[in-house]
Amino acid sequence: MTELFNKPSESRDSSVLIHLSEWLEMICMQTLLTLALWPLKLMYKRPRPDETWPAWHANQKLCRIDQRFC
Repeated sequence: MTELFNKPSESRDSSVLIHLSEWLEMICMQTLLTLALWPLKLMYKRPRPDETWPAWHANQKLCRIDQRFC
C-alpha cells in the first residue's frame, strides 16, 4: 500500500525536475546565443562611414516612427 503512495510523488518530483532542467536549458541557450550574436548586432547597427553618430541616431528614430525613412 505504501508503494502506491510513493510512486506518484516520485514521478511528480521527476516531472518537476525535468521541467526545471528544460527551462534551465532554454535560458542557457538564449544567453549563449545572445552573447554569440551580440558582436554581429554591433557591427551591423552602426552608421555608414560618411554619416555621423547623431545623424545615424536621428535616422533610426525616424525609421521607428515611419518606415518610409528606413
